[in-house]
Amino acid sequence: MLDDEHLKEAFTNAISSSKYTVELLAHLIDKSGCFRQGLAKDDRTETYNRGYGDFGLYIRSLFLQYAPKKYLELIEERTKENDTAD
Repeated sequence: MLDDEHLKEAFTNAISSSKYTVELLAHLIDKSGCFRQGLAKDDRTETYNRGYGDFGLYIRSLFLQYAPKKYLELIEERTKENDTAD
């Protein structure tokens, strides 16, 4: 397991190496359903969804901790894309 220093280095190197890495991480955050509201119909599904969502929030926290500017740029890009799609 990486310590904080090496995690920061690995994360920042990964996102600076390719735009697709940023897109992949954004995709994983989106797919995790971490911003989903409401409850599942049964406890097992709810527990699974929360764990999956927590992992998405963890990836988001790495962005906010190690590359907040990159994360804000990503949000701005997606906001512009959504505005032009409407």
